[in-house]
Amino acid sequence: MKAASYLFTSTKWWFVEAFAQDIIKLIDKNLSLERIYNIKQTTCREALESILEKLGEVTSESELDNARMEAAKKSPYIMYNKDGLKLLMEGEGEYQPNLNNAHGDPAFSAGVYIKEIVDHKNSENDLKNYRPNCLMVNGLGDDFQNLFFSNRVKNLNYEDEVIDSLILNACGIDEKLVDCPRRLYIAHTLG
Repeated sequence: MKAASYLFTSTKWWFVEAFAQDIIKLIDKNLSLERIYNIKQTTCREALESILEKLGEVTSESELDNARMEAAKKSPYIMYNKDGLKLLMEGEGEYQPNLNNAHGDPAFSAGVYIKEIVDHKNSENDLKNYRPNCLMVNGLGDDFQNLFFSNRVKNLNYEDEVIDSLILNACGIDEKLVDCPRRLYIAHTLG
């Protein structure tokens, strides 16, 4: 009697969303997907499939040019919206906050993330006695990764007398940190 072996894999929609986010960044660095996190949505997969099906049409050169002009006035500009999942073009225009975002806007909460990271580690491993030191952090959560997908997050810094430098990464679990394309170097100011 032969034993049968089976391999089962499960595909979660958020991996598809992360993959779509990578594709969208190749089309234009100021494009991004946005959805409300931590709110149950029964149609998220359908919304994502809809955006992927329409991506070529929505991101034609004329549509991208129009979106860039609109985002230069008010940013982000919504290029496509399906069941709460939005394709956005960000620009330098007047910022339009999303009042329905359950996590807040990374442009405003990035400083809090950085402060929490630094405060948590500055008393660990006797770092004050080992100088210079560099704290490298890899964050896999959506809040953290939103820092990398918003061009509104600028001039990030932190004040600390122990941590000399800070590098934030958003790498997948199978990526090498050294090859991670999503990396922020955070400026240090003395406290």
